[in-house]
Amino acid sequence: MQPDGAAVTPPPDLMATEHEGVFVARRTVPRIAADHLAFIKACAATHPRRRARICLHKSPRERLHDMIIAIAPDCYIRPHKHLDRAETFHLIEGAGTVVIFGEQGAIDDRIHLGAGGRGENAIAYRLDAPRYHTILPRTEMLVIHETTSGPFAPERTIAASWAPPEGGDERDVRGFLQRLSSALERMDG
Repeated sequence: MQPDGAAVTPPPDLMATEHEGVFVARRTVPRIAADHLAFIKACAATHPRRRARICLHKSPRERLHDMIIAIAPDCYIRPHKHLDRAETFHLIEGAGTVVIFGEQGAIDDRIHLGAGGRGENAIAYRLDAPRYHTILPRTEMLVIHETTSGPFAPERTIAASWAPPEGGDERDVRGFLQRLSSALERMDG
């Protein structure tokens, strides 16, 4: 659905999956164009989890996963760590902050993504150690290209016990995000 309530029609080379907000590119050699970005942003804007993705890989069993992910500014992604896989984010559109945490939830680092990599901003980052992390959009919509190793094994991703669950109490999530934003503002001076 689009923000005005009209149905969003996927480009003909995308196929919906059994997971709402997840689409798979059907071409033998997948490509992403402006209509794909417009579609995935419209999906993220109306999806309950406030994000959506296009998988360029054909199966969750593949060894390499490439995804185009749109993330709305009010999306909450619970801090988590991957036990045995790396991930790379490459900025396509918008701006966001990747936050890396210690085991107990203290902020260890942050990477600002945006604006063509000018100033303090980066256009890409790679995390190849099991570190808790999340991403906070800083624009109307954040679009990234994520590359990670497969196959996808949800039991190998650990959610941070010190952060509220996704879909949990909205007040807890808002409070966590406000505290996180305040801490980042203090770090950035």
